[in-house]
Amino acid sequence: MKRKKKILIIMDSLTCGGAEKSLISLLPFLAERNYDLTLMLRARGGLFEQYVPENVKIADFPYNASKIGRLLYSVSLRMPWNKHTHTAEIYWRSIGKHFPALADEYDDAIAYQQGFPTFFLAEKVKAGKKICWINADLLKAGYSPVFCKPFYSKYDRIVAVSNVIKDTVVYPFFTDQKSQIFTCLDILNEGLIKDMSLEYEIEKPRKNQIHITTVGRLVPPKGYDLAISSAKILKDRGHLFVWHIVGGGELHDKLKELIKELSLQDYVILEGEKLNPYPYIAAANIYVQTSKFEGFGITIGEAKILGKAILSTNFPVVYEQITDGRNGIVVEMTPKAIADGIESLIKNPELMRNLIDAVSEERNTTAETESKKVISLIED
Repeated sequence: MKRKKKILIIMDSLTCGGAEKSLISLLPFLAERNYDLTLMLRARGGLFEQYVPENVKIADFPYNASKIGRLLYSVSLRMPWNKHTHTAEIYWRSIGKHFPALADEYDDAIAYQQGFPTFFLAEKVKAGKKICWINADLLKAGYSPVFCKPFYSKYDRIVAVSNVIKDTVVYPFFTDQKSQIFTCLDILNEGLIKDMSLEYEIEKPRKNQIHITTVGRLVPPKGYDLAISSAKILKDRGHLFVWHIVGGGELHDKLKELIKELSLQDYVILEGEKLNPYPYIAAANIYVQTSKFEGFGITIGEAKILGKAILSTNFPVVYEQITDGRNGIVVEMTPKAIADGIESLIKNPELMRNLIDAVSEERNTTAETESKKVISLIED
């Protein structure tokens, strides 16, 4: 009997996020193969853990940082020269490099996230082949090419989630070897998303009220300051709307205070983290993405699957999914431009209908095509 390939995947956690959604969509395709598959998580209890297939072993990260290490990390975070250094790099310098190597050896080891999973796997895991994922614009996220490049040099394959990230960020800043890099789009399960969008209903809008939805973690790169400021402009122009922001994160209290300060409590609602955000997208007249940068923009793909009129800010990778004026609207990264774009959709039902028709004709096949790419990387 052929020996099962022993595969390790390392991830920070399975909280709600684009990389996490993509991995959960990928795992069933790997689980049906003859693999001995282990998913190692640094933090447990994420909402998506319940979707891990039964034959995938979930392992806790085996090490705890020492008190001295945690103190060193805490002090390092406060040093002025680390002001613009990514926290994952500070953590690795302070604590991570002192962890011992894993005892087990693997045929293939995959870091499905930049930062700690990539650093740890590069230096502390023995594997016949090492593969890592880049799910974000590393430069805009604050990663240092000088710090990261030695880690990426230890990987046999580097997977970027978009061609823009592959061609303008990963090369030449984080590796000199073009042959190392592959593009594998974030994976979406079209049928599952459509089914989940019917699981519960959102309160129907009042007469002439527009429903707007945005989904994503409440973190600075998602541009919620732009969203809330644009909502104030729309309110001042007399538009009747409710904007559902679905997601949890570090900015919750700050954004809640801003909403109150601008008297937008009846217009912008922080819905919190939802295991299933798709009914909110399905209920929307307009899906809005206000990101300042993305690795791919998985929620745009979800909104397309659910047939929504989409407006997005002009982060570079958005053009891999949206052709401005054909299947969505792309605007400048300012509150006024966002408000103007939303207003143009409200005032022009024909344009909105055309955008909806365009995305409704598209089909997302990433579950089939991208899972095959991953399997070929493992089997190569």
